[in-house]
Amino acid sequence: MSGGALDFGIVETTPENRHQTETEIPGFPTTDITHPNIRFQQTRSLPHEMKRTDSTPVRYVRDEQSGYKSKLDRDGRDKQWGFRKLSTRENPLVIFTLVTQAVVGAFIALFIGPMFGLPLITPTTNPIAWQVTLFSLIGIQTIALVLSTLHLGRPHRFYRAFNNLRYSPVSREVAGVAVFYNLLGAYGVLSSLPVLSEWFSPDLVSALITLTGWGGVISGLIALYFMHRIYRIKARPFWDHWQVLTSFYGNMLSLGVLVAGVSSAWVLSVSGQTITGTLPTLGIVVIIGLVAEGIGLFFHARDCQRRGGEGEAAHYMQTTDFAFAYLTRNIGLVLSVVIALMLILFPPSATTELVLWSVVASIVLITALVGRGLFYALVVPTTMPGAFFWKNPGLQEHARDTGMAEMEQVGVLADCH
Repeated sequence: MSGGALDFGIVETTPENRHQTETEIPGFPTTDITHPNIRFQQTRSLPHEMKRTDSTPVRYVRDEQSGYKSKLDRDGRDKQWGFRKLSTRENPLVIFTLVTQAVVGAFIALFIGPMFGLPLITPTTNPIAWQVTLFSLIGIQTIALVLSTLHLGRPHRFYRAFNNLRYSPVSREVAGVAVFYNLLGAYGVLSSLPVLSEWFSPDLVSALITLTGWGGVISGLIALYFMHRIYRIKARPFWDHWQVLTSFYGNMLSLGVLVAGVSSAWVLSVSGQTITGTLPTLGIVVIIGLVAEGIGLFFHARDCQRRGGEGEAAHYMQTTDFAFAYLTRNIGLVLSVVIALMLILFPPSATTELVLWSVVASIVLITALVGRGLFYALVVPTTMPGAFFWKNPGLQEHARDTGMAEMEQVGVLADCH
């Protein structure tokens, strides 16, 4: 007896005692994701225009040829600061992504910088400072990984993230970060413990240090690429843009290089060593990272408005609900570039230069935190999961403002992480 797989496909015949064979309703997942397809039984036709039930400014307008299309619903909302709304349930991911990008950038700067003659701390010239700096990077990366793991629905099942390397960007990101983290740890141990050369051949130890160093550089860059791929999904138009790539690698250059450069400069300055050329040279890399992020943000804002729908709605919220936070982020980017450029063109005295570069690092950090908060707070999905109740951001905000969230039966967390 031969067997075969059943494929019901799409049945367009109206069943008995049914009125319609509608396959799509605005705000619901498309029906091409499953076989046999879902049918929505209705007794009346849908109106020409519909609005979402959540608080996002999106409306659906029917096109006779292609069905319903999502469009921006300008509701005249006021401009606000929006800093309180930047804190979302995705806060652990804000910390994880920024820390990982900064650690990758800092490690690359510390590993490659001395090869170009930059006076940075090294295991031979500043062994204690080197150990403190390197193991501090490992420590904050560990904390970021713990926060990311606890953010999972079932943290004790974290190992399942490795199960789909063939198709899942999440699995690839987890694997990439894990490889980078382990190579960073191995490099730290090998380069910080010269006693190993007494137990093994010096040539072997040197080869392992070089191997783990370059492996950390390559795996870190690959991990950030897969990290960006997680957000390139059509169901989140605000994320589905190449600006995510410029933001992640831009933060790697700006945050990471500033961490490595400023920390090295302070150590060298305290120990009485020269820091001439260190910060201005690294400052060029910082500017490249900031400019790359700025270019991505410019085209992202333009393309969101041109694309329309949920992407345009997210940008509209960015210029209304988060208007002044958005302005703060943009001013921070421009101000960081201007100050860094002035310090490169007109370098002051060593002490003043070090202080001003530390100020630049603080501005870049605050700017990155606000920008990453906007990245997670503004995304508008193409579907409305639970939009009538618990996952409706309007209901959640109302419940927290009025105290309803304190009642367990409401089902809304009083505080987001």
